[in-house]
Amino acid sequence: MAKTTGLIRAASALALVGALLVVTPVAYAEGNKPSADYAPMMLVLDASGSMTEADAGNGQTRMDAAKQAANTLIDELPAQAKVGLTTYGTGTGSTDAEKAAGCQDIQVLNEVGKVNKTALHDAVNGLNPRGYTPIGNALKKAAEALPDEGPRSIVLVSDGIDTCAPPPPCEVAQELAKQGVDMRIHTVGFQVDAQAREQLTCVAQATGGNYYDAADGNTLGGILPRVVDRALRDYEPRGIPVDGTAEPKNAPLLKAGQYLDSMKSPETKYYSVDVPKGARVYFTGTVVLPSATTDGYKYTTVGAIGPDGQDCLVAGDTALAGDGFEGFPVSTTAKVPLVDSSSCTQQEGRYTFSIERKEDALGGDEVRPVEIFVFVEPPLKKGGDSGPQAASSDGANNGKAEFVAPGGDPVAVTGGGSFADATALPGSGTYSDSLRDGETVFYKVNVDWGQALSYRITAGPNPNATGLDAMMSAGTILYTPLREDYDRNVSVMDSKTIAEVRPVSTTPVLYNNREAEGNPYVGPNSVAGDYYIGINTRRRFSETQPPISGEVPFKLEVSVAGEPVAAPEYVELEGSSFDTTSENAGGHERAKPSSALVWAGLVAGVVLVAGAGTTLLVLSRRRRR
Repeated sequence: MAKTTGLIRAASALALVGALLVVTPVAYAEGNKPSADYAPMMLVLDASGSMTEADAGNGQTRMDAAKQAANTLIDELPAQAKVGLTTYGTGTGSTDAEKAAGCQDIQVLNEVGKVNKTALHDAVNGLNPRGYTPIGNALKKAAEALPDEGPRSIVLVSDGIDTCAPPPPCEVAQELAKQGVDMRIHTVGFQVDAQAREQLTCVAQATGGNYYDAADGNTLGGILPRVVDRALRDYEPRGIPVDGTAEPKNAPLLKAGQYLDSMKSPETKYYSVDVPKGARVYFTGTVVLPSATTDGYKYTTVGAIGPDGQDCLVAGDTALAGDGFEGFPVSTTAKVPLVDSSSCTQQEGRYTFSIERKEDALGGDEVRPVEIFVFVEPPLKKGGDSGPQAASSDGANNGKAEFVAPGGDPVAVTGGGSFADATALPGSGTYSDSLRDGETVFYKVNVDWGQALSYRITAGPNPNATGLDAMMSAGTILYTPLREDYDRNVSVMDSKTIAEVRPVSTTPVLYNNREAEGNPYVGPNSVAGDYYIGINTRRRFSETQPPISGEVPFKLEVSVAGEPVAAPEYVELEGSSFDTTSENAGGHERAKPSSALVWAGLVAGVVLVAGAGTTLLVLSRRRRR
């Protein structure tokens, strides 16, 4: 099954890249996977005169230790990271006569862009510490150098308090937060006193970031790469830009791939997809919410209208966020033609899909990004074996796998910030990570035909607060390979007790589970591929106060049970083609209404290999409001 599993992973990575990429299955099977995006980040390094102190350990000055730590993290940066470098204190001395100039001595040495490790190394190694510490002005300049929209971060390393205020650094951070800037500032205090620690902590808390304490050079070297990893993993929406229409007429025609729109609340938009004879289309709408999202319930509903105008999903497929699950993307899937239905069963032609977004009175009406994922599944070969019959939902656990702890010492991992950046886990095992207040991270686990997934989360206790302020939720949502919200659980921790989240499990993944697609436990598990585990922590009280600073540790235990079975054999869709033109691969062309039946690009979401069994990912769960 290795070949089938590899192709499943390849197809999943392809569809999630945020561009309409159409490649040959051979290239994909060999690992030619598209790269993920990362949230832009600006690193701000203190090069003030105090950094010349030789007290960092091992005979190093503070500047030497900071350079060593920075060079280490630069070596570890992903090739697709977008990182810049700002510094202060290198252009003047620290005498009283030089203060006016020294407080403006801030330089952006490397603009934020695709990482250039050589240039970053050269800039870091060339730092000569001499002057003042204008933290407030440096934060303003770093923020101005970052993109105007989307998740982004500043990581500040300083060995002392601002010596140039006004503006006070904490007020600068608070002002950025008040402006609605989707930015976090993480601060690292390097051998700082209590006053500087308080100031740097305030800066981080104002934007929902974290403060980290580094007592010596070795500690700084261990902390800084982790802080940068955390800064890079905020959710960054992606996809080919598309404008859905307010009415079904003239809805833009989409091929297989991923698209990006935006919607306010309440609002409904329409899109169309051509379904070839015998094929199925899976259409997922994902509303991306901010990590520290407000209270209230948020709904995403996906509907489908058949070629003859019939309503295929009477109440639509609805996903919900709220009540302990704030901050997760609100994601749901529609699939047509239907299997367990009296209409929209075996009809080819143009289907129109709708995405409806709405929130309750507490939820707000801000415009949010909406990712749209279109996936096409071809029919089985004539007379081909579809595999074992559908899983049974009988029994105490509704036919889902019983969780069995995998045992072993935890392996440290760092979760990704989105579906596309989800950290791949090798399978069964015990893993450890940590989360800041309001943060959501993602992992993916490949589940082959015939296998079932189960996992358990243990989080906390929360060491960063006391009393009611220490109460935090630890929640998880499991998404199918096409991001359908399958199941969820939540628990609560405080400063003394841990959150023991009840295990989440699936039934075995079988092609014939679609025969029971009305069953929420069985139907969604009808296509093998990467399942996505989302994990979130969030404070449960004092919602108007700043997020809790610091991190909460958690343990993730994963079990993949069952021996793989033979994959179903799909046919290659007649008339399909591999289109590798740069126009389709660039990811920036807007989808436009069209009257032509579009076949090219269907394989962007499906890898077709004759005689080898084939891959597709998905199945939706029907939720009624």
